Amino acid sequence: MRQPGSSPTRSCGPVPTWTTSHTGSGATAPWPAPPLTGPDRAHVLLYAGPVFEANDTTGITGYVGEWLWYLSTRDLPPEPGRSVEILDPPSSTVTDSGPDGLVIHRVPGSELGFVFRLWEMKKFTAEKTKPSDTIRKAWQQLNTWGARYLGQISWGGRELAPDTREFVASIARQWVDAKVSGNGGVSIALDAEYIPDTAFERSHQHFTTHTHPGALQGVVVAIEDLEDFAKDVRRYVWSAL
Repeated sequence: MRQPGSSPTRSCGPVPTWTTSHTGSGATAPWPAPPLTGPDRAHVLLYAGPVFEANDTTGITGYVGEWLWYLSTRDLPPEPGRSVEILDPPSSTVTDSGPDGLVIHRVPGSELGFVFRLWEMKKFTAEKTKPSDTIRKAWQQLNTWGARYLGQISWGGRELAPDTREFVASIARQWVDAKVSGNGGVSIALDAEYIPDTAFERSHQHFTTHTHPGALQGVVVAIEDLEDFAKDVRRYVWSAL
């Protein structure tokens, strides 16, 4: 969870040392540096292993797509009249069946003081039919399972302001009741050459639980070669191990 005003870097002890030693960011650091060994390797493997230990192109590409959405969302300029209260980063595995992304905005003067958007994220690769099919399946998944995803989020161990705590305690019910405070979003990551001319014009046909203005939002994240980019990410991560 990223609290307003806090550093966006996740709390992960070995990451600063790994970044300096293994990406050449130090003034005299060679790259690639010698792999970590002993306890240092074991420590970094705790974080890198669940995603990158297996050379799973499909899983890693999807995971990188989720991080592209997160980083793009995190770096958006502030919207007038609202501020980001909670923006959860992707999970630490590629197999979670829960929510892919959640953003909660504080909106002074609104009915509940906050609004949220639950995101479903997909990747599109060349072996699939067309981006619109992937987008349709994402909306259908959100339509069917959105309330359950919200019910799976654990808030008990988080330090939240009292009004935030009151809001998040009811987001699953807000979704069930189709409150205007709850919204859905679909993000699709793909190669730049597959950017569709139209992508979300039929979203309302597949996501039918929420019909208020602004209930649906779509994002296309394009990379020149998404799978090659994901392989490069894994190569950089695994260079330490």
